[in-house]
Amino acid sequence: MPDLSAEESVEHLCFQSSKVSTNMFATATNPSTGESQYVTETLLGETVAKVQSACTDIADALIAELDTRFPANHVMDSLGIVFPQYWLQENVDSSFSAHLSILKDFFGTPKPCVTLEWDGDWVTQLLSSADLDSQMAMFKMAMKSNSKGVLTPPFTVNPMTKLWQILSSNALLVHAFPEYFKVAQMAMTIVLGSVEDERAFSTVGFIKGKLRNKLGEHLPLCVQMFTQKFYTLKNFPYTEAVQAWRANKHRYCMNLQ
Repeated sequence: MPDLSAEESVEHLCFQSSKVSTNMFATATNPSTGESQYVTETLLGETVAKVQSACTDIADALIAELDTRFPANHVMDSLGIVFPQYWLQENVDSSFSAHLSILKDFFGTPKPCVTLEWDGDWVTQLLSSADLDSQMAMFKMAMKSNSKGVLTPPFTVNPMTKLWQILSSNALLVHAFPEYFKVAQMAMTIVLGSVEDERAFSTVGFIKGKLRNKLGEHLPLCVQMFTQKFYTLKNFPYTEAVQAWRANKHRYCMNLQ
């Protein structure tokens, strides 16, 4: 165990063992001179502080990376304006104004690109704030008129899908608020896209990880079985199967007429 108050040296770090009678002093190599020196209380404190600082920097960088990979929660909440459930809640007009402001700030302004290859450049905004404002009244009217109907049973399709199928089938509405159609497309791809991508990468890592079960040469076979469509007795293509078998009759050393 570490001991900074041993009899041999009060200021030097040493280790005591029940199997060894003598104390073992810790030494450190000076990176500038290459000389070894005893680890004093001051040197130990400086080392611990450096390690803590490095770990903190790593944690901060990791959190920042996660923040850039996934949209913020308040942005995800704001994308709810294109869902039918959103328009059945109370005080929807006030919440809509707040959420629209968030969307305009996040998607309606250019963003600085901070990657290593494009540092200093700007990414063009995905949405037009002016168009969102000018098309807002027509969009709100259409959502309030159709949201309740698509949430009424029976549910042949997802209410979100049904709602936008209705809106997109009307050429007048498509022309009236095209910017909100972009918002709907983003809402239906950003959320699920991020989650599904991460899940797919995690699955690949699980299959091919060195510390987990390795399929090795059986991996292609398993992938084929996963993607293969299995037939039943009712839909099996018997005619095509017989024709394929007869086409390879010489392979089986058979003389079929």
